[in-house]
Amino acid sequence: MLQKSQELPKAKILELFSDTPEPVSTNLLSKGRFRHFLSGEVLFCFGDLAKEVFLLTHGRVKITQVTKNGEEVVLRLDSPGDLVGPLGMHLAGTHNSTAQAIEESQALVWDVNTFKDALNRSPILERNTQHFLERRISELEQRFCEVATAKASSRLAQHGRV
Repeated sequence: MLQKSQELPKAKILELFSDTPEPVSTNLLSKGRFRHFLSGEVLFCFGDLAKEVFLLTHGRVKITQVTKNGEEVVLRLDSPGDLVGPLGMHLAGTHNSTAQAIEESQALVWDVNTFKDALNRSPILERNTQHFLERRISELEQRFCEVATAKASSRLAQHGRV
């Protein structure tokens, strides 16, 4: 449970709780608990059952997948204020990535069912969570385009066509 001595700075929770009625945000915050992660500590692994949702309040977490060849691919780096873990339709499923603290980090953590219930009861909270997903998709689209373009121009340069 969130204690008064551990209140979050408003900037850290602003996006998630934007326009949310105070009773809704207070209720969800009271059901969270803080967890501390050392640098290198894994929050969750690919394929694990999704049990928790994290609101990163301090530090940085890398989200990765491993290719069939065993290479680690960094999907994104999450920073304070980001939601880490399953969102949207994946709230009750398994993780499709691994999350690892890349520096000492802290997060407010909810049981996935508690977070899911809060989303079901609050359309505004659900909308705010959807904004996190939309931003992730947009960032991934942008990175995909950059990678695809870089690869294409590299291939063309190697063949003397640039």
